[in-house]
Amino acid sequence: MVPVYGFGAKLPPAFEVSHCFALNGNPSNPEVPGVRGIIDSYLNSLSAVQLYGPTNFSNIISTAGAISSRCQTQQDQKYFILLILTDGEITDMDATVAEIVKASKLPLSIIIVGVGSANFGNMQVLDGDERALQSRGIVAARDIVQFVAFRDYKNRSMADLCADVLREVPGQFLSWMKAHNIVPNPPRPPPIYQAPPPGQAPPPGQAPAQPPSDQQKGGAISLAK
Repeated sequence: MVPVYGFGAKLPPAFEVSHCFALNGNPSNPEVPGVRGIIDSYLNSLSAVQLYGPTNFSNIISTAGAISSRCQTQQDQKYFILLILTDGEITDMDATVAEIVKASKLPLSIIIVGVGSANFGNMQVLDGDERALQSRGIVAARDIVQFVAFRDYKNRSMADLCADVLREVPGQFLSWMKAHNIVPNPPRPPPIYQAPPPGQAPPPGQAPAQPPSDQQKGGAISLAK
């Protein structure tokens, strides 16, 4: 499940401008199931809202920061990635920089993908590769932003785009973990299948019990959010 938000639109019924709204129309539960859910929510939203400028990022980043701030302990290990797709140049630069500086202390990375022919000069500043961002005299604890312009990959493979979009995330993740002295938790044991009593069918959708193969024994997969 993925929380998905929109920005830069007039919302019904009053059609007031919002720069952070649940794309599925449910502010109390903005999560949708995977990529298909994201696309469906986007298409449904287009028929209900009126797209409207300017392009402001600060509210979205503040919301992502609030979500990620709940997970900063050894026991509750989660790392979050905020993906922003935009076709416009940012207009609330100072407020956005301030939110990024605050978020640089949180388990959060921000990926911005610019779509279209707009001037994305300020996005390069937010990227922070050449100079660390600072706001009101406070310097960002670490670089958490990666920007790519989709148009630069018109004649390149999607594999190149994916690689560049995610290029800085592993280092950003490790830098946050090390700065907070958080080490990986032990692997979770695989779920144990309880066979039904003799003569009783397994629950719907569950295959009958099979003895584990040598390749299946002792396996575990750990997922980072």
